[in-house]
Amino acid sequence: MQDDLIEYLVEQKRSGKQTAVQIMCIVVLSLLVATLPYLRSISLGAAVLWGWISYKFIFPTTQIEYEYLYCDKCITVDKILGKEKRKNVGEFSLDRIEMIAPLDSPRWADFKNKNLKTFEYWSLEEREESKPYGIVYGGGMKIVLDLTEEFAKILQNNAPRKVYFD
Repeated sequence: MQDDLIEYLVEQKRSGKQTAVQIMCIVVLSLLVATLPYLRSISLGAAVLWGWISYKFIFPTTQIEYEYLYCDKCITVDKILGKEKRKNVGEFSLDRIEMIAPLDSPRWADFKNKNLKTFEYWSLEEREESKPYGIVYGGGMKIVLDLTEEFAKILQNNAPRKVYFD
């Protein structure tokens, strides 16, 4: 019997934009705190409000993880913000998948001229334990995931003509 359950968690590399947002939040908070001696009640309220907004809503969007779960011929991808908020971003049935291959595979030449809508749910960097794989789904979508060799082999065991390692 095949292993029909595997999960994998990937932390996305922070982009320059995400780091800039965090720095901007800290600078604004510092400026609000610096004005406390001059505008006590307004600055204190604004600093507390800004600190809460930054912590609760802005900072979680700068720390992103993806969890992949394969179960019963379906790949489920969840996006986790700030290690707290979880949102399902997609469920992909093996029956509707046309191809799964590493992004550097020559098999992507067949899809070069197709207008595929791309969804990237990966770390955005080369990693030792996994590599980026592209999935052609439903004819019009390309999904990019970081898959370990073990994860890819389980997919190949369940869809041998759709999963490639070259």
